[in-house]
Parts: sequence; C-alpha cells; structure tokens
Amino acid sequence: MPTIKDVLNQANPSVIASQLRVCKVGDIFRALPVYAKGLSMTVAPTDMIATVGSFQLPNDAKAEVILRAYGRTNTGSVSNGPLTIAAGRMTSAPSTLNVQVTESGDIAGLASDAWTAVDILYIPRKFSSVITLTLPVVAGTGVCALPPAVTSAGMDSLLSATVTVGSVTGPAFVIANGTAPTNTHNVNMDLSKTQVQFRVADAVTAATLTIGLMHPAAEDLNLLLEATSTYLL
Repeated sequence: MPTIKDVLNQANPSVIASQLRVCKVGDIFRALPVYAKGLSMTVAPTDMIATVGSFQLPNDAKAEVILRAYGRTNTGSVSNGPLTIAAGRMTSAPSTLNVQVTESGDIAGLASDAWTAVDILYIPRKFSSVITLTLPVVAGTGVCALPPAVTSAGMDSLLSATVTVGSVTGPAFVIANGTAPTNTHNVNMDLSKTQVQFRVADAVTAATLTIGLMHPAAEDLNLLLEATSTYLL
C-alpha cells in the first residue's frame, strides 16, 4: 500500500483533496518560516513589561524562534542594520539593537529604539487550534485550573490573559512557566501546563485566556506522511 506521501506526490485529482484534508495542509503552510517586512515596534503594548515596543503576531502564527532581523527605519537614535537576536524568551526589556520573542509569542525590542520598520524572518509556533475561554480563578491561591478537555487536547502556550474580575483588571503580562508570579499583573503556567497562575495579591477571581493547543497524536506531520494511505496509486 502507498504512503500518504506517495499519494500526494502522484497528485491524482480524484483523491488529493481528501489527503490534503488529512494532513491539514493549511496548518502546514501556516507553520512555514515567515518573512515579515516592515514591522513597526513603536507601540508600548498593554500586556508587556515597561520600556518594550512590540509587534503583535496573529494567534495562529506566534513566533517560536527568530532567524534574522534587520532594522530599516527608526525614530530613536540607533543605527539601522542587522539586529541581535536575544536568546530565549523575554523576561526583561531587551538591550538596544536587540529583538526577542516574548513568552506569549510576539516580537519585541527596546522601546527607545523606536523601530518603525523591521524585517523579520521567523519560524512560527505550530498549534492544532487556538481557543479563548473565560474561567474562574481561586483568589486565595491565584490558580486557574484548566479543564481536562483543554489539558488532554495538548495545552501548549498561554498567548494572552485578561483579568476580568480582581483587584487589578485588564491584560496581564505573560511570563515564563514556573512558580506563581510575584509581580503585579503577571501571569504564567505551571511547568506541567495544567494551570494558569496569577499573583495572589492581585485577588483575581475570573480571567479570559487565549490558549494555543498542540495535540501530539493528531498533528505529527512526519507520522502522517509515513502512514499508509487508503487509496491505491
């Protein structure tokens, strides 16, 4: 029996549409490297730390890693040209002439660099789906337990969180996974990715979360291409 890869290569018009659906070809294209030209990073976002300017990427194309960055124009006092890509996820404002991926998957630089046009080549995070839901939070612990339907679907990334009820409301800054946040208006996931955590002192009782899911069994393109197709060549 042929593999799905073999059937795709043959491109028989009577069966290729069904095989493209099996592979979710739109998701494959969305996960390809993106060359984004002329991004403006002059706006201070409401969901990030101070002194940062960022470009908010689409939820289905958040950045996993930046491959190359070139600053074309700015209203600051820095020189145009190749930019340094800071390693890891952003935990504090990056240095001048640096760009970095934020924990929520956007691309940011130092606000005072005031980039009005930056060319970025990056690899997106691959999600099987992106969902938004409003959930209760235990004020005494700051913990929002994610429903089993979410965790079993492949909880991958917390893309944004907006506190709807609490002593401090509005968009929260997504920080690295780990222990509960200690700074006001910060939010993260625990290391097992089963709960979202707010600072206890913020007394959050409800929040709207946008979450990226990546179900490993359903989205492994390598396994799909090697799988046996139900169609003959």
